[in-house]
Amino acid sequence: MKSEMKVILCLTGMLLGLETGARLFETKLSKDVAHIRELPTEAKILNEAPANTLKVLVLGNSLARCGIDLEMLKKGLEDKYQKPVAIAKMHPDGSRIEEWTYGYSRYFESTGAHPDLILTTTGLLHLSDRLQNITGMGAFFVSTHDTWEFCWNRLSGIEDIARFWGARLSALWAHRDRVEPLVFYKAIPGYTETAQEINRSVSLDRQDTSAAQPKGSCKVFQLFTGGLKSTQTTLVIASVPMPEPYQLPSEIQLAIQNSGAFFLDLGASMKLPKQRFPDDYHLDAEGAALFTQEILAKWPSLNL
Repeated sequence: MKSEMKVILCLTGMLLGLETGARLFETKLSKDVAHIRELPTEAKILNEAPANTLKVLVLGNSLARCGIDLEMLKKGLEDKYQKPVAIAKMHPDGSRIEEWTYGYSRYFESTGAHPDLILTTTGLLHLSDRLQNITGMGAFFVSTHDTWEFCWNRLSGIEDIARFWGARLSALWAHRDRVEPLVFYKAIPGYTETAQEINRSVSLDRQDTSAAQPKGSCKVFQLFTGGLKSTQTTLVIASVPMPEPYQLPSEIQLAIQNSGAFFLDLGASMKLPKQRFPDDYHLDAEGAALFTQEILAKWPSLNL
């Protein structure tokens, strides 16, 4: 057997082994992946809630995970509406309106897990169109039912399509950012320098095309809120306090207003001390309690 064939077979065997490992141990690679894989269980919380239960979904990213005190929210809503409350959560790290829209469709809407109320937390630009995680969309969030619509309307070019389908078909590709440091940086000589050079080239290419992308669009948010109307799900949006107060851009505020959602502008009105932000971005436990308390205090009059 030629040496080239041996090398090919060796690499193929290694890749197959890594692919198997990525599928079997993906939830060990990341707590965030474990949370995403538990979303069907979160949907069951709403599907299996007894009658006369207020079904609530807390939707967001790590700002929601760190910023919402779920027990305080549950008790506060039970006191307001005098009925049991069931809370499910979907807050993948780094996610934004694209992940929320398609992930909600895949894990909740398509399974009949329709909440009565969705509480969405957002930072400055999380509701504007800015698809950043094509790999994650292919691996975790876009359902088979939504695949054609997503590829046709949200992807632009062969590179985007290849990244989407690569992650959809291969767990190794989907988790490459997590697997790479564990394997390739240690096993392949010169891999670090080569990867950095490729990343620099790709970054420059993307900078050339990013200027042509539309700014200030909220089309995906409109798609999300339009779907909620058919199930009569109430949407409450709360901007999350940051070390410095801020206001959402005018186009996002207008989109929220036009959608019929209720907006709590707490990012502008809440001023918390810097010690409530241990990493200068996320709230600590005390900050989460203060934020949740303020949400309940400013809660709109809803007939739920």
